[in-house]
Amino acid sequence: MFEELYGLRDVGEFSLHLKTLATANHGKAAREFIKRILKKRAEDPQKLLDFLNAREKGYKKEARTSIGTSEELVRIHDKFATVYVAGCLAIRERILPFKGKDLLEAILTCEADHVRYIREELGGSVHPQRSSVEILSAHIQKNLHTFVDLNKQKLPPNHNHKCCPGYIINRPNGHPAYLFSEEKLQTANYEEPGSCLRAEAEIVRARAYFESRGGKREVPIFHQTNDRWE
Repeated sequence: MFEELYGLRDVGEFSLHLKTLATANHGKAAREFIKRILKKRAEDPQKLLDFLNAREKGYKKEARTSIGTSEELVRIHDKFATVYVAGCLAIRERILPFKGKDLLEAILTCEADHVRYIREELGGSVHPQRSSVEILSAHIQKNLHTFVDLNKQKLPPNHNHKCCPGYIINRPNGHPAYLFSEEKLQTANYEEPGSCLRAEAEIVRARAYFESRGGKREVPIFHQTNDRWE
Protein backbone atom coordinates (compact mmCIF):
# COMPACT_ATOMS: atom_id res chain seq x y z
CA MET A 1 0.00 0.00 0.00
CA PHE A 2 2.75 2.46 0.99
CA GLU A 3 6.23 2.36 -0.52
CA GLU A 4 7.82 4.21 2.41
CA LEU A 5 6.80 4.14 6.10
CA TYR A 6 9.25 6.88 7.14
CA GLY A 7 10.61 5.04 10.15
CA LEU A 8 7.27 3.85 11.53
CA ARG A 9 6.83 0.19 12.43
CA ASP A 10 4.03 -0.89 10.10
CA VAL A 11 1.20 0.24 7.84
CA GLY A 12 -1.25 0.54 10.74
CA GLU A 13 0.99 2.91 12.66
CA PHE A 14 1.74 4.91 9.51
CA SER A 15 -1.98 5.16 8.69
CA LEU A 16 -2.76 6.40 12.20
CA HIS A 17 0.03 8.96 11.91
CA LEU A 18 -1.41 10.26 8.61
CA LYS A 19 -4.88 10.59 10.11
CA THR A 20 -3.48 12.50 13.09
CA LEU A 21 -1.66 14.92 10.80
CA ALA A 22 -4.76 15.38 8.64
CA THR A 23 -6.93 16.14 11.68
CA ALA A 24 -4.43 18.62 13.07
CA ASN A 25 -3.92 20.48 9.78
CA HIS A 26 -7.32 20.22 8.11
CA GLY A 27 -8.29 23.59 6.60
CA LYS A 28 -4.97 25.29 7.43
CA ALA A 29 -4.09 25.99 3.79
CA ALA A 30 -7.55 27.42 3.06
CA ARG A 31 -7.46 29.72 6.08
CA GLU A 32 -3.98 30.95 5.17
CA PHE A 33 -5.08 31.50 1.57
CA ILE A 34 -8.03 33.64 2.63
CA LYS A 35 -5.85 35.63 5.04
CA ARG A 36 -3.35 36.41 2.28
CA ILE A 37 -6.06 37.38 -0.22
CA LEU A 38 -7.56 39.83 2.28
CA LYS A 39 -4.11 41.30 2.91
CA LYS A 40 -3.46 41.79 -0.81
CA ARG A 41 -6.86 43.39 -1.27
CA ALA A 42 -6.23 45.78 1.58
CA GLU A 43 -2.80 46.73 0.22
CA ASP A 44 -3.77 47.33 -3.40
CA PRO A 45 -7.25 46.17 -4.51
CA GLN A 46 -6.78 47.32 -8.11
CA LYS A 47 -3.53 45.40 -8.50
CA LEU A 48 -5.23 42.26 -7.23
CA LEU A 49 -8.19 42.78 -9.55
CA ASP A 50 -5.90 43.32 -12.54
CA PHE A 51 -4.09 40.07 -11.75
CA LEU A 52 -7.36 38.12 -11.54
CA ASN A 53 -8.84 39.68 -14.68
CA ALA A 54 -5.69 38.97 -16.70
CA ARG A 55 -5.72 35.28 -15.73
CA GLU A 56 -9.44 34.98 -16.45
CA LYS A 57 -8.98 36.53 -19.87
CA GLY A 58 -6.01 34.29 -20.59
CA TYR A 59 -7.86 31.11 -19.65
CA LYS A 60 -10.91 31.96 -21.73
CA LYS A 61 -8.70 32.63 -24.74
CA GLU A 62 -7.04 29.23 -24.37
CA ALA A 63 -10.39 27.51 -23.80
CA ARG A 64 -11.94 29.06 -26.91
CA THR A 65 -8.95 27.93 -28.96
CA SER A 66 -8.70 24.36 -27.67
CA ILE A 67 -12.31 23.52 -26.75
CA GLY A 68 -14.63 25.69 -28.81
CA THR A 69 -16.30 29.04 -29.29
CA SER A 70 -19.98 28.08 -29.53
CA GLU A 71 -22.49 30.03 -27.47
CA GLU A 72 -23.33 27.01 -25.31
CA LEU A 73 -19.71 26.91 -24.07
CA VAL A 74 -19.48 30.52 -22.88
CA ARG A 75 -20.77 29.85 -19.37
CA ILE A 76 -18.72 26.64 -19.09
CA HIS A 77 -15.58 28.62 -19.93
CA ASP A 78 -16.57 31.17 -17.28
CA LYS A 79 -16.93 28.56 -14.55
CA PHE A 80 -13.63 26.80 -15.25
CA ALA A 81 -11.89 30.16 -15.60
CA THR A 82 -12.92 30.93 -12.02
CA VAL A 83 -11.22 27.74 -10.82
CA TYR A 84 -8.10 28.59 -12.82
CA VAL A 85 -7.92 32.14 -11.46
CA ALA A 86 -8.22 30.92 -7.87
CA GLY A 87 -5.49 28.37 -8.53
CA CYS A 88 -3.18 31.00 -10.03
CA LEU A 89 -3.62 33.19 -6.99
CA ALA A 90 -2.92 30.25 -4.67
CA ILE A 91 0.26 29.50 -6.63
CA ARG A 92 1.42 33.10 -6.45
CA GLU A 93 0.85 33.12 -2.69
CA ARG A 94 2.74 29.81 -2.41
CA ILE A 95 -0.28 27.94 -1.09
CA LEU A 96 -0.19 25.40 -3.94
CA PRO A 97 3.14 23.87 -5.06
CA PHE A 98 2.21 23.88 -8.75
CA LYS A 99 3.28 25.75 -11.85
CA GLY A 100 0.84 27.96 -13.74
CA LYS A 101 1.42 26.08 -17.00
CA ASP A 102 0.60 22.74 -15.39
CA LEU A 103 -2.51 24.17 -13.73
CA LEU A 104 -3.73 25.58 -17.05
CA GLU A 105 -3.23 22.26 -18.81
CA ALA A 106 -5.01 20.35 -16.04
CA ILE A 107 -8.09 22.58 -15.95
CA LEU A 108 -8.37 22.77 -19.74
CA THR A 109 -8.25 18.97 -19.82
CA CYS A 110 -10.91 18.77 -17.13
CA GLU A 111 -13.21 21.15 -19.01
CA ALA A 112 -12.67 19.36 -22.32
CA ASP A 113 -13.49 16.01 -20.69
CA HIS A 114 -16.62 17.49 -19.13
CA VAL A 115 -17.84 18.85 -22.45
CA ARG A 116 -17.01 15.58 -24.22
CA TYR A 117 -18.88 13.55 -21.59
CA ILE A 118 -22.02 15.66 -21.90
CA ARG A 119 -22.00 15.47 -25.67
CA GLU A 120 -20.97 11.85 -26.21
CA GLU A 121 -22.10 9.96 -23.12
CA LEU A 122 -25.31 11.86 -22.40
CA GLY A 123 -26.00 12.77 -26.01
CA GLY A 124 -26.92 16.35 -25.28
CA SER A 125 -25.77 19.92 -25.37
CA VAL A 126 -23.91 21.66 -22.60
CA HIS A 127 -26.55 23.61 -20.69
CA PRO A 128 -25.65 23.86 -16.98
CA GLN A 129 -28.44 24.84 -14.62
CA ARG A 130 -28.66 28.59 -14.16
CA SER A 131 -28.80 30.26 -10.78
CA SER A 132 -31.76 32.46 -9.89
CA VAL A 133 -29.60 35.57 -10.30
CA GLU A 134 -28.72 34.49 -13.84
CA ILE A 135 -32.36 33.73 -14.64
CA LEU A 136 -33.51 37.10 -13.32
CA SER A 137 -30.67 38.85 -15.12
CA ALA A 138 -31.72 37.27 -18.42
CA HIS A 139 -35.34 38.23 -17.73
CA ILE A 140 -34.34 41.84 -17.07
CA GLN A 141 -32.20 42.08 -20.19
CA LYS A 142 -34.97 40.63 -22.35
CA ASN A 143 -37.94 42.52 -20.86
CA LEU A 144 -36.50 45.74 -19.46
CA HIS A 145 -38.25 47.82 -22.13
CA THR A 146 -41.62 46.60 -20.79
CA PHE A 147 -40.91 47.32 -17.11
CA VAL A 148 -43.00 50.02 -15.44
CA ASP A 149 -40.78 52.99 -14.55
CA LEU A 150 -42.06 54.16 -11.17
CA ASN A 151 -39.81 57.23 -11.42
CA LYS A 152 -41.92 58.54 -14.29
CA GLN A 153 -45.44 57.25 -13.71
CA LYS A 154 -47.88 56.21 -11.00
CA LEU A 155 -49.69 52.92 -11.05
CA PRO A 156 -53.38 53.07 -12.00
CA PRO A 157 -55.93 51.77 -9.43
CA ASN A 158 -56.61 48.65 -11.50
CA HIS A 159 -52.95 47.78 -12.11
CA ASN A 160 -52.32 44.00 -12.17
CA HIS A 161 -49.10 43.11 -10.34
CA LYS A 162 -49.35 39.47 -11.38
CA CYS A 163 -49.01 40.24 -15.09
CA CYS A 164 -46.40 42.98 -14.84
CA PRO A 165 -42.91 41.77 -15.85
CA GLY A 166 -41.20 44.14 -13.42
CA TYR A 167 -40.70 47.67 -12.15
CA ILE A 168 -37.85 50.18 -12.00
CA ILE A 169 -37.28 52.73 -9.28
CA ASN A 170 -34.18 54.77 -8.48
CA ARG A 171 -32.48 54.35 -5.13
CA PRO A 172 -31.21 57.39 -3.16
CA ASN A 173 -27.74 56.83 -4.64
CA GLY A 174 -29.16 57.09 -8.17
CA HIS A 175 -28.75 53.41 -9.03
CA PRO A 176 -31.85 51.53 -10.21
CA ALA A 177 -33.64 48.86 -8.21
CA TYR A 178 -35.66 46.21 -10.04
CA LEU A 179 -38.91 45.25 -8.36
CA PHE A 180 -40.86 42.03 -8.87
CA SER A 181 -44.23 40.93 -7.58
CA GLU A 182 -44.47 37.88 -5.36
CA GLU A 183 -46.27 36.06 -8.16
CA LYS A 184 -43.45 36.75 -10.62
CA LEU A 185 -40.84 35.31 -8.31
CA GLN A 186 -42.95 32.22 -7.63
CA THR A 187 -43.80 31.62 -11.27
CA ALA A 188 -40.18 32.02 -12.37
CA ASN A 189 -40.89 31.20 -15.99
CA TYR A 190 -38.08 33.39 -17.31
CA GLU A 191 -37.06 31.11 -20.16
CA GLU A 192 -36.60 28.38 -17.54
CA PRO A 193 -39.80 26.29 -17.50
CA GLY A 194 -40.28 24.21 -14.40
CA SER A 195 -37.80 26.08 -12.26
CA CYS A 196 -38.68 27.77 -8.97
CA LEU A 197 -36.95 30.97 -7.91
CA ARG A 198 -38.83 31.65 -4.71
CA ALA A 199 -36.47 30.08 -2.16
CA GLU A 200 -33.26 31.34 -3.70
CA ALA A 201 -34.80 34.72 -4.49
CA GLU A 202 -35.29 35.21 -0.76
CA ILE A 203 -31.52 34.94 -0.42
CA VAL A 204 -30.48 37.12 -3.35
CA ARG A 205 -33.29 39.66 -3.44
CA ALA A 206 -31.42 42.20 -1.33
CA ARG A 207 -28.31 42.19 -3.47
CA ALA A 208 -27.38 40.88 -6.92
CA TYR A 209 -25.06 41.74 -9.74
CA PHE A 210 -26.18 42.75 -13.21
CA GLU A 211 -24.32 44.13 -16.19
CA SER A 212 -24.30 47.90 -16.70
CA ARG A 213 -22.27 50.14 -18.95
CA GLY A 214 -19.75 50.67 -16.22
CA GLY A 215 -19.25 46.95 -15.60
CA LYS A 216 -20.66 45.03 -12.68
CA ARG A 217 -22.92 47.07 -10.44
CA GLU A 218 -24.75 46.26 -7.24
CA VAL A 219 -28.52 46.36 -7.76
CA PRO A 220 -31.05 45.61 -5.00
CA ILE A 221 -33.92 43.28 -5.88
CA PHE A 222 -37.19 43.78 -4.02
CA HIS A 223 -40.42 41.85 -4.12
CA GLN A 224 -43.97 42.94 -3.47
CA THR A 225 -46.17 41.34 -0.79
CA ASN A 226 -49.47 42.59 0.54
CA ASP A 227 -49.15 45.86 -1.38
CA ARG A 228 -45.82 46.64 0.28
CA TRP A 229 -42.36 46.57 -1.28
CA GLU A 230 -39.83 44.85 0.98
